[in-house]
Amino acid sequence: MDDPPDSDDGEWENRDTNHAPSPFGRMEIAGYQKRTSHSYQQAPSGPAEPPEVVIERLIQEVAGLRRQSAEAVSNSLKLSEQLAKAQAEVAQSRAEIRDLEEALEDEQIRRREAERLISEQAKRRSQTEENESTASPPSLVPVEVNGTASAPADPAQ
Repeated sequence: MDDPPDSDDGEWENRDTNHAPSPFGRMEIAGYQKRTSHSYQQAPSGPAEPPEVVIERLIQEVAGLRRQSAEAVSNSLKLSEQLAKAQAEVAQSRAEIRDLEEALEDEQIRRREAERLISEQAKRRSQTEENESTASPPSLVPVEVNGTASAPADPAQ
């Protein structure tokens, strides 16, 4: 079995099965199969339905598919709005975090400066206390007022 009779177009494939009608767009003849131009055909399902019934069923299917499509578009829009809101919230949160980080950094700088000032004051105080403890008591110097000598003045005053 080389080629079926009257066939020159090369669309025939060799098959090892007996010929049988195929509901899927192929015609089989004596072990050969020919592809037809229809890519989708409904498989036979018992007695043929009247065309009005088929048309009504198809109209209902189309209406159902349109409803599904409208619902899908509506859900897609809702999800897009939710996504946009979530992205805006994320941007707002990031801006707030940046502000808080800057405020924290400023507070840390102020705290370090305050600690430095406290440390310097403590050093000056200890130096002053050391100087006072090692220094001799202040000497009293007599002061002249209107040409008369008076009691020595206290230099601490």
